[in-house]
Amino acid sequence: MGPLLTDHGSSRALGRALSIDKMLAWQAFTIATAHDAGAILAALPGKPGFETVLLALRTAGRDTTAVQAALEALDGALDSRHITRGQLRAMAVGGGDADTRRRTEQRLHRQAFKANSAIRGAWIAGRVGTMIVFPGTRPGLASVTALTLVHGLVRSVAMGPVPIYVPLVSVPDGDDASRRVGTAKGHPSWCRALVPSLSSLPLSPGEVTMIKALGSQAVLVDPDPHRRSAIDLSFAETIQDAGPIRRNEQSREALWFMPVTLPMEMAVLDVLVHRSLGEVAPSAHQYFTPTPSQLPVDHPELLRYPVELEAGWVRSARLPRRIAAATGTYERLLEHGATISGTALRDFRHYRVQQEHPPVPTSLVVRWQLPE
Repeated sequence: MGPLLTDHGSSRALGRALSIDKMLAWQAFTIATAHDAGAILAALPGKPGFETVLLALRTAGRDTTAVQAALEALDGALDSRHITRGQLRAMAVGGGDADTRRRTEQRLHRQAFKANSAIRGAWIAGRVGTMIVFPGTRPGLASVTALTLVHGLVRSVAMGPVPIYVPLVSVPDGDDASRRVGTAKGHPSWCRALVPSLSSLPLSPGEVTMIKALGSQAVLVDPDPHRRSAIDLSFAETIQDAGPIRRNEQSREALWFMPVTLPMEMAVLDVLVHRSLGEVAPSAHQYFTPTPSQLPVDHPELLRYPVELEAGWVRSARLPRRIAAATGTYERLLEHGATISGTALRDFRHYRVQQEHPPVPTSLVVRWQLPE
């Protein structure tokens, strides 16, 4: 392709010269110009696509004998190991330069979102999970207020109720006898975690219900078939004296997670740490499980997704562009959480993890080592 690239120095120009579509042109251009094996493998088209490119090259007067021989050797290596082209592209995500790896991950995640949305018949624009960590009522313990905003729930197929939220039942460590779970006035008695004033109203009878299954409770959403707008739901709960502030024999780290159980365009996990609790150094992780309690105790990293998450300290509660329309509701939910916590938002440091089109089912996890 060297002579062609001299006169056509971009994938778009190459596509026009060979009369092939933009995707094939980008793949061919990447394979011909990239120096990293991971980037080349991630760009490999399927066999029909390669045949189209090779035919176009031959029509342009290029000799493709060496390329065909290389492809046959590659296919032989893949067949002997029972690896498909799709699996090879997914494996290539782990290699290559950071920008190429990130673009490939984003493309795979977007494709998975579209497929899972069609299969599941339901998806959401975004989910924001927030943990507000502040001093407890007893020395040495921290309390937690958990907030959740489910934004833009859509159901395209009548496939029954959609599980959307699991209320807090317990958290590791702490004193069970003294732990109190509560919310504020105005929450419905059948679901004390729901915040009606920050949810889509009116909700028709039966659209939001709660059931008990497998020893736990779950909030189900069954949208009215005549509803023309997506549904927003907000939840808030407080656990007093949830766990220790400092390291002890039972607890060595703080861990907060948000389940990703439905296809969604954007997932956000916020952790607000009260300044009086001192400096912490959070880290963000993702696991192929809806809850960390299901991770193998001895080898939890077996289920870790080695993806580079967008995470760090932020100064504003404004949500990412994809779900920016929910920023006003989220800011009011944060104020509601501060009120039932008896705290002020200005007294917190704000750590955020966000991910577009997160894989399902996974958990986003934030953890840090407790000080001695």
